[in-house]
Amino acid sequence: MFVDTHASLKIEVWDKDVTWDDLLGSYSRTLSTGMHTFTCYAKNGGVEIRYTLSCDQHLTGSRCHQYKPVP
Repeated sequence: MFVDTHASLKIEVWDKDVTWDDLLGSYSRTLSTGMHTFTCYAKNGGVEIRYTLSCDQHLTGSRCHQYKPVP
């Protein structure tokens, strides 16, 4: 999978009702390399998010934005 590390990860938490679905909360986070865990808090609770981001062999840096030559 390819990820645009210059964009933010946006998470929205919605409820599902018979009449109207309501946005309970939203959260944005800039992606960076490594393993990460964080909690997005919303009304009456939260959601724990875990992700791992690693760079292609020719890229390096906290956001995979630097070229690294590989012989």
